[in-house]
Amino acid sequence: MSTAIFPELAGAKAIVTGGAAGIGRAIAAALAQQSAQVTIADLDLAGAETAAREIGGHAVGVDVRQRASVEAAFAQAERLMGGFDVLVANAGVSTMSHALDLTDAEWDFNFDVNARGIFLTNQI
Repeated sequence: MSTAIFPELAGAKAIVTGGAAGIGRAIAAALAQQSAQVTIADLDLAGAETAAREIGGHAVGVDVRQRASVEAAFAQAERLMGGFDVLVANAGVSTMSHALDLTDAEWDFNFDVNARGIFLTNQI
């Protein structure tokens, strides 16, 4: 068992959006290693469930582009953990196209996840 680097996180209740993979998954695992209770919220519910099992956390499905989905997911996370103290609004995407090559649909998708998603998750 490792010594906690951030003992103030012990017992904290955290939601990590986009936590099924990549940076979000690493953040969720790091929080769990600090003895935080973690709910991974992701559009990929199966991936979130796998990651949550690995860290001993919870998983909820969410589409951060949709207010109703964010509200429902955060309400579920609150029920699972008895509230939450920490939000890591990590969900993000990139179509990896050059700006001059982006289609309107790609722009909308990137903006909806990366900007609207942060806006909505921080309002809840």
